[in-house]
Amino acid sequence: MSIKRTDKKAKIGEVSVLFLLFACLMYAGLSIWKTPAATILTIAMVITSLYAIWCGNDWDTIQKGMVSSIAGLLPAIIILLAVGMLIGTWMVSGIIPSMVYYGLQMLNPTYFLPTGALLCSLASVITGTSWGTISTIGVALLGVAQGFGISLPVAAGAVVVGCFFGDKVSPLSDTTNLAAGLAKANLFEHSRYLMFTTAPAWFLSILFFTFYGWNLPVSDQAVQNIALILSIIENHFFISPLLLIPPLLLLFLMTRRLPVIPVIMAGTAIACIIALIFQPGIQFTDLLSVFYKGFIAKTGNAMTDKLLSGGGMRSMNDTIVTAIIAMAFGGVLQASGIIFLVLNKLTGLIKTQFDLIITHSLATILILMLSGSIFVAMSVSAPIFSPLYDKLLLAKVNLSRTLEDSGTVVTPLIPWSIAALFIERVLGVPASEYAIYAPMCYLSLVFAYVYAYKGWLRKCMQTGMNA
Repeated sequence: MSIKRTDKKAKIGEVSVLFLLFACLMYAGLSIWKTPAATILTIAMVITSLYAIWCGNDWDTIQKGMVSSIAGLLPAIIILLAVGMLIGTWMVSGIIPSMVYYGLQMLNPTYFLPTGALLCSLASVITGTSWGTISTIGVALLGVAQGFGISLPVAAGAVVVGCFFGDKVSPLSDTTNLAAGLAKANLFEHSRYLMFTTAPAWFLSILFFTFYGWNLPVSDQAVQNIALILSIIENHFFISPLLLIPPLLLLFLMTRRLPVIPVIMAGTAIACIIALIFQPGIQFTDLLSVFYKGFIAKTGNAMTDKLLSGGGMRSMNDTIVTAIIAMAFGGVLQASGIIFLVLNKLTGLIKTQFDLIITHSLATILILMLSGSIFVAMSVSAPIFSPLYDKLLLAKVNLSRTLEDSGTVVTPLIPWSIAALFIERVLGVPASEYAIYAPMCYLSLVFAYVYAYKGWLRKCMQTGMNA
């Protein structure tokens, strides 16, 4: 960011008090007052801006910081709007109803959770995208879970574990490439090195979902609900295995590393054609309404209507507003130099390799919590901590792995992060409810900290990997 940083009067003690105040406000706002995260972030942004001005920054500098930060969000906003259109048209065309229909018939409730996590893992590793997998397979799996009577937060946790496993380790993932690029590490060595923390955390998560499923009672009411949903879907939609082709085609196109927005729009166009040809009573004007408002099922059954309704650009409004404010807040912190003051203070405390890995991890999480963006968190922390890895003779794959352990899989746990807001809008489950059921996301950090403390699996420049 080509913006002058002026933090000559800022004091670390004052900034620490500010951050503590923000943490208290966020906790009280989300847990006690039930206030939208956007409101709390706006208050934090205003307070930070006033403090930055008091420290000698001019308003133009602060405003340029906000604008520059928000500008980086525009591609994600376009993706959000495109995903809203995709989900709406996949609902009205019968694609998602078909996925739910066959899922209810083929999947076993006892093994649904581990199977769902495995399907999402495979898809996200192949495609390299968590968002694409969530908005296609994830939406269908949540529909199936609702039919089985499985807790939606638990089902969402399984989807998150699977999708972010691939997002973290796949060489096709944007975050994997970003982390390796920022650290100047070999991409495939980086992906392999990630498995030391990610694989055991993922495996334990699959075990958790398996044991949870074994103890999941399937009531007579759930069996009746499934039969009712199947019957209603048959009566209100054209259902065919052919409607499973568009999701497979979309996943294939994603593996070809094509730009995500054209791929999503292609999926939307295919759904529109299917809806006009196969779904009874659908007119072109209906599709225009679905693009913006989403699809509203009218089957006469409240449970099925809720299951098969959603999408539309309008459904992403809250997500986009919160993301814009979070990015603006992050821009204020960067342009004023406040975040760099904190990071420089932290780097001065580092004496050992263990200190470096832990401090870098916590700093990345701090920036992620303040900005809501994994890309900001990685891009800000990596250049500051990178020289210390050289100084302490740690290979750069340690840096790249720390970025992903503390960023890629942590971001869905932060309720106001862009990723968590996307998940909440698409799956209908907030991070505060599914986070506890996504163990891989925090167990990766546990393994990373244990390895750092014990000196295990730490690759050094001169001696190779410590064991």
